[in-house]
Amino acid sequence: MNNLPQNLADAVQLYSQSIPESETSKVLANLRTTLKRMILPEMNFSPACLNSFALTLTKISVKLFVREANTAYYRAEEKALKAGKNIRTLKNYRSHSTRFLKWMEAQDWYQEVVQPTAIPKFAPPMRKAGVSLAQLHKGRKRSGANPYSLKEEELAPALIDEIESLHKFLTNKWFRQQKGDRAINECSWKGYKSSLLCFLGWLKNWRELDVSEIKIHLMANLVYLKDYIDWHLMEKGNGSRQALQIGITALNIAKWFYGKNSKFSNYSDCPQVLEIQELNRQISRLHKTDRRTTSVAALSEKLLELEQCQEIVEYLRCCCAERTSDGNKRPVNAIIDSWQDYLIAAILTYTPVRQREIRELKIGKNLHRCQDGWWVTLSPEEHKTGSQTGKGREYPLFPCHLKERLTHDLDFYIEHWRPQANLNHDYLFFRAGSVKNFKVRGQPIPDSNYLAGLIPKLFFKISGLIYGEKNAKSPTPHDFRRICATWVYKYGTPEDISIYAEIMGHSVDVFSSIYQQSTSRDKTEKAEDSFLQVKAREN
Repeated sequence: MNNLPQNLADAVQLYSQSIPESETSKVLANLRTTLKRMILPEMNFSPACLNSFALTLTKISVKLFVREANTAYYRAEEKALKAGKNIRTLKNYRSHSTRFLKWMEAQDWYQEVVQPTAIPKFAPPMRKAGVSLAQLHKGRKRSGANPYSLKEEELAPALIDEIESLHKFLTNKWFRQQKGDRAINECSWKGYKSSLLCFLGWLKNWRELDVSEIKIHLMANLVYLKDYIDWHLMEKGNGSRQALQIGITALNIAKWFYGKNSKFSNYSDCPQVLEIQELNRQISRLHKTDRRTTSVAALSEKLLELEQCQEIVEYLRCCCAERTSDGNKRPVNAIIDSWQDYLIAAILTYTPVRQREIRELKIGKNLHRCQDGWWVTLSPEEHKTGSQTGKGREYPLFPCHLKERLTHDLDFYIEHWRPQANLNHDYLFFRAGSVKNFKVRGQPIPDSNYLAGLIPKLFFKISGLIYGEKNAKSPTPHDFRRICATWVYKYGTPEDISIYAEIMGHSVDVFSSIYQQSTSRDKTEKAEDSFLQVKAREN
C-alpha cells in the first residue's frame, strides 16, 4: 500500500497505526462492529459480504464511504430505535463512526482521495425529536408576543413627515458632524424606527392617546419615557438591553427636536438631552449586571460544543439529498430550503460573523468567488463597527479543514439550486415562506428576527435527534460567536485569537472578555504544563 489509501481497508489499516498500542485492538473491534451492524448493511452490502468482512472493505472506495456513511448510520439508528435497541449502545456506535470519519478528515491525503464528496442520494430519516422548542418554552414570554407597535398604515401624514425628518437628521453626515456625532447607517435606522414605532404604539394602545395627538418628540419627554421603560421592564418582562435601545432612540429624538438651537457640540445647553443621557447611564449600569440571557443556566440551554455544531452541519448536509429516506423524490422547494439551512449553519459554525452580515450577503456585490474560495468584502456601512472605525472588513468563508468541500457545495447551490427559486435579487439567502404565508417566499430576509427564529429551532431539532431530547440545545445566531470564541480561547494561540477576533469584527479584548465562556477548570487544567515551562525558565 502506498501513502494514499486505495480503499476502506487501507484507510482502516492507517487508522490502526494512529491509535495507541494499548487501545488498538479494542478501538478496531468497536469500529468493525459499527461498520458491520450499522453502516455497511445500509449501504446495501449483503450478509454474505459482511461474512467476508476484510474482502468487502477492499471493494469500498474511501470517497463512497465518506459520502454515504453518515446517512447510512442515521438510517440504521432509526431502525434500531424502533426495534427497541439500547440508546447507549447506539451512542457508542455513533462515537466510533464519528471518530473514524474525523480522523480521515484530519489526514493530509483526505482532500486528494475524497475530493469534494457528492451529497448523499437519500436524506436521513426525519423522525420527531420527542420535544419541540415551543414545548420547552411553554409558559415563558415569547419573543414578539402581544405586538403593540404602531403599524405603518396607522401613521398620520404629519407623523410620516416627522419620521422622514428624523431619518434625514440621523443619516446626514453634515448635520451630525456639526454636533460631534456620527451619521448612522440604514440598518441602524431600521432599529431606531422600530423602537420609535413601538413607543408610539404604546401611547396609542396603553396610554390611549388618539393618533392625532401622537407626536415623535413625546419619546423625549422624560415622564413618558420613564413610564414606558418601567412598563417594558416590569410588565413586558424585557431586559435592560431593550431598555437601553429605547433610551438611545429617545436621546437621538431629543437631539433632533430640542437640540436644534443648541450652541454647543455636546448639547450641554439642552436640558432635555442631558436628562436622557443621565437616564441612559443608569440603564447602562443595570445592563452590565443583567445576566438573563448570559447566566450559566441560560447558556446551558443553548450552547453546544463546536464539535457538536460540526456534526449537526454534517447531518444538515445529508438532508440536502434529492430523495427521502424511503426513496421518494422531494419537492424542489424543500431541497432548496435544506440547502439554505445547511449553508447558513455552516457559515455560523466555521465563520461566526454577525447574522446581519449573513442575511445581507449579495452574490457579486459583497460576496466574491476568488481562486482560493469565497470572500466577503464589506464597506464601513455594511458592518456594525464600520460607522465607528470608518474601515471595511474582508474575510474568507469557511476558513477550516473542510474549506474545499464547503466551497464546492456553495458553488453548487449558487449555480444549480438557487436559480430554480426564480429570484429577482442578488441576496445569497432568502425567506422560505410557509403554508400560511407562502407569498413571502423568495423575498430577502428582512431583519434579525428571521434567523433568530430559524436557527434555534433548527439546531434544537437536530441536536435532539442526534444526542437525545434531554441534550437538545437551541443556540441563537449570536451564540455561535460564544461557541467559537470559547473553542479558540481554550485551544488557540494569541495569534489565533487575534485572527478570529478580526473575523468576528471585534478587538481581542472584547473577544476574550465578553464572548469566550471558558470555565475556571478550562483555564487552569494546563497548570502543570505552565509550571514546567516557568521552572525551565528559572533554570
